[in-house]
Amino acid sequence: MKRSTLPLAWALLLLAGSASAQEAEREEPGLERVFVPKRAFSRVLARHPGGVLLTQAELEKLEARAAAQGRRAPRQPEAPAPLAATIQSLEVQGEVSGDTALISATAQVAVLSQRPLALPLPLRELGLEGVWVDGRPARVLITDQGPVVWLDASTSAQPRAVRWTFAQRVLPTDERGGGKLSFPLPRAAAASLRLVLPGDLELVPGAEDPALWTTAQGGKTLVEGACGGGTQATRALALQWRPRRAAARTAPYVTCTDHSLFSLRRGVVALDATLQLRVHRAPRQTFQLELPPGFVVRDLRCDQAQLGYLQRADRLELRLEAPRAGALTVRLAAELPLAAGKPGAEAQPSEVPLRPLRFLDLQRVDGLVGLAAGPDTLIDFREVQGLERADLAALPRTALRSAGDAALLRVYRRSGGDPRASDQRLLLAAAPQAAQVGLSLQAALVLEPREVKALVLYRFTVTAGAVFQVRARLPRGYALAQAIVRDAAGRRPAHRLSERALGERQDPALQQLELLCDLTEGLRAGDELLLTLEATRELPDGLAGQLLPLPRFEGAPMSELRGHLGLAGDPAFSLQPEGLQGLRPIPAEELPRVGLDVPGLVLGYRIEAEQYRGALRVAEKETRLAVRELAHHHVHERVLTSQLQLTLDVTGAPLDRLELLAPAGTGAVLDVRGPDVLAERELLGQADDGRD
Repeated sequence: MKRSTLPLAWALLLLAGSASAQEAEREEPGLERVFVPKRAFSRVLARHPGGVLLTQAELEKLEARAAAQGRRAPRQPEAPAPLAATIQSLEVQGEVSGDTALISATAQVAVLSQRPLALPLPLRELGLEGVWVDGRPARVLITDQGPVVWLDASTSAQPRAVRWTFAQRVLPTDERGGGKLSFPLPRAAAASLRLVLPGDLELVPGAEDPALWTTAQGGKTLVEGACGGGTQATRALALQWRPRRAAARTAPYVTCTDHSLFSLRRGVVALDATLQLRVHRAPRQTFQLELPPGFVVRDLRCDQAQLGYLQRADRLELRLEAPRAGALTVRLAAELPLAAGKPGAEAQPSEVPLRPLRFLDLQRVDGLVGLAAGPDTLIDFREVQGLERADLAALPRTALRSAGDAALLRVYRRSGGDPRASDQRLLLAAAPQAAQVGLSLQAALVLEPREVKALVLYRFTVTAGAVFQVRARLPRGYALAQAIVRDAAGRRPAHRLSERALGERQDPALQQLELLCDLTEGLRAGDELLLTLEATRELPDGLAGQLLPLPRFEGAPMSELRGHLGLAGDPAFSLQPEGLQGLRPIPAEELPRVGLDVPGLVLGYRIEAEQYRGALRVAEKETRLAVRELAHHHVHERVLTSQLQLTLDVTGAPLDRLELLAPAGTGAVLDVRGPDVLAERELLGQADDGRD
């Protein structure tokens, strides 16, 4: 038993030692008792030369120590590095000779892994001469991702020095003595450049150039500076140089031809200017100008180059992408909002001070200034200073492209040529043109025993100005049943209907309903809008014997009113007009010809005044009946059959009930037939003389 225990303890230690060599993420196995045959003991020792023989007491002591260690918090494994290697610094040196540049780049690479790794470098399409790692030639492998430099495993914490040299072609430029060079560099936290150029040269500035500077040294030019940073794995370093120019430069001479158009519309003044700039002697990149007071730039562009701008109050700075000389065409659009009056109040003229564009750093300016007004705006020229009146045809057609429906009123010529002249100005008074709307009213009234039905067509025709809301007011006591909105072509325009009650709220009979129709696109001169209303007025006491005032239908806006009024009464009523004013009687047969086609019209009137009025005396007609009788009697044995034919002539009020007297005892068997007689009949009993 004792011989078997020792090999067993030795085998358990071998298992524990083998488990400790596994990776950290694997779970460590527990102790396990295994019996090993004595004849196989030599093979176990040969397989595990580091095994140790322990007694049972030593094994128990070792188990206790292992259990105490297991109760402690497990040690967290170190997180792996996000990158296997990174370039801490990069130093690029070179010299240009003729049309070739010899470049040497040295990178200090911090290796964060103890395993061999492949360092990607931008070596493709270069005249590569050699690559060295820590002074020894390095292996360069070509992979699908590009060339990589092989770095062997190393336990040293010092960065690895990777150096490569190559030759790159220098391309010529349009300027004699100039050149440009471009080559790729890897991403580095810090990078420096030291490049020697032949001759006295200077770098051409560019938006993508790094922070570089030049120094003249013994007939050559030394280019130094920083070229590191960036987020790309590889970046291209591009340099361009030219012969150094003298510090003294020729001052540019700039002229401008200004064609501006001010368009005044309802609530806004729009400025559209075409500026023909001509830069002489030397290039220019920036221009300063001053807008009229209160204007804000909406659009600014140049036909020949990219153009940016910065507006501070009325000052405007224009900046080209690079200095340019020659002709430049700049198109400017700006707006000035005008103060809006109170809703519903009459529009009052507002003063609008204007002046041409002022150019603060130009040498000479000429041109034309035009003024145009929209169809809904009235202009009054109150003061003109420093400007000469010119013909309307003098302003080019290109300056009128943005005018739209605005009419050109005047053109002024800029005189003197001083671009900073402050004595040129205009003072105008602008007011919205009042809308001129003609209203054609076609109304038909149908009088029934206990109610009045009204069918009214409002036709609004705009002759001047603009209209965005129309209103229709019904007489007191009328309730709206239906409203239909159409344009002159029968289409349904975009609109919104709302109702407003006027008068006493406690008594609906005294209220007056006003219908408001808001138009999204509005109405302009020449447009028409048709508003059809159906309304009713209930009269519980009936119309018979009453004096009914003629309802007056009103609409707004309205500059002129014309129309027709038709009346259709119940056949039982007699209509007698009284106190008519502003209404001219016309035959009812003429009403369908003017668009008022309603069945049963008996009276017709032409509306000739806005405040028309009148009344109708409604009286019940008497019913007059003329009868012609034709009787035929037939006697057969003891039966008498009688046939009576009555021909009725009804005048006055219509007849809806007829009482007949029949011989006594025949009322129950009496058969009454006729084209206008209903099948129902009622036996009232016996009359005073005994008949049924």
